[in-house]
Amino acid sequence: MGKAAKFKRLRKLAAQLPQINTRAVVGERISGKELMGLEKDAKGNPIDSRLTYTRKKIVTVPLNHHKKMKQFYNKYGIDGVKGYVSAVIDASEKQKNAKHNP
Repeated sequence: MGKAAKFKRLRKLAAQLPQINTRAVVGERISGKELMGLEKDAKGNPIDSRLTYTRKKIVTVPLNHHKKMKQFYNKYGIDGVKGYVSAVIDASEKQKNAKHNP
């Protein structure tokens, strides 16, 4: 079985895994007009209403299981994929138990 066929099987397996969310940092563009209530920007310069500023924001995004399994396969082989799948299932079970038993 070639590598492409293995990745196709990983894609099918990834679709069956439960969704797990992770946190990521995303850059967000804000116009100076929205920030006019503030005196200065993060660098200490006065805010100009004509400029746009970048603000970093932490958001919750779903984990891409297929991408992660490909990374684990390339680095550790099939044993790495098995470990990843078992870790995802364990994390999912912990989340379910935490929701039902606060």
